[in-house]
Amino acid sequence: MQRSASASSGASAVSEGGSSASASARARSTGGTATAIASATSNAFSEAKSELVVIYARIFNEYSFEDPTDDVDGWCTSAFSDLFEEFKAIGEVSAEAYASTEVVAEVDGEGEACADAEAAAVAQAEGYAEVVVDAILEAASNYPDILARVDAVVNAKIEVLVTAFAEAWSSACAGDDSSASAYQDSVASAFAFPICGVTLDLFAEVDCLTSDAFVDAYVEAFNYPADEVFAETASGAVTEGDATADAGGSAGATVEVRCSGLLAYCCRRSIRDLDTCTCTSSPNARCDVEKRDDLWYNNETGEECSC
Repeated sequence: MQRSASASSGASAVSEGGSSASASARARSTGGTATAIASATSNAFSEAKSELVVIYARIFNEYSFEDPTDDVDGWCTSAFSDLFEEFKAIGEVSAEAYASTEVVAEVDGEGEACADAEAAAVAQAEGYAEVVVDAILEAASNYPDILARVDAVVNAKIEVLVTAFAEAWSSACAGDDSSASAYQDSVASAFAFPICGVTLDLFAEVDCLTSDAFVDAYVEAFNYPADEVFAETASGAVTEGDATADAGGSAGATVEVRCSGLLAYCCRRSIRDLDTCTCTSSPNARCDVEKRDDLWYNNETGEECSC
């Protein structure tokens, strides 16, 4: 009578930018075959000032646009098409995370085989208004109209934090003449494109972020899911005979607008835990915001932001 045991495992983790990833896999056999595989990838992108200065200088010097018309959708999509190659380099703040595990345990005859795998990935990226303002001021020194608007336009749009995470695990054990397998896939992504909106607003005082056609064109061009935040999980488990198989995981994504400009006052250490904020220490209120689910809600504009 011949008996054999084999076990194999593999794990890979890749992270880029402001992200992290981990993966582990274990396989054990006293008769039969056990296989475990785990992988995790994460990627985060946010702008760097050096890249912004070069690209903004090229935009200001080389591109010209027709005056805006009442057709905001048409103007914004046309301008985006002209600047697509530039926006590919700087036009996003994005985070993506993926975690996957797969295990198989099979015993032909007597013995036991078990396999376990787990993976996790987290990505986070932030758009900093100060970085963008400094880059534009440096690149647009010969454009007084742009310089006059830069602080107001950028501070109103650019402070954003995007986060994505994904977790996955699976395990399988099989006894005599049995088999088990399980898998888990978890994926999440979050993105925002404030730099595009800022750029076009600076050129022509047009808020293209309010244009559904512009947003649709951006999403299609960058091959993003239809929503700014996306999360999906899939699980599977199969057993035959004396065996067990389990799998699970989670995924999540968020896009948070950071309080900036006037509302930055509400994020001071002495203010941030209060229920209301007036954006000033004087009796004359400069804003009317209240706390809702740990976010500051602007009663005048309906916008929300976080500290």
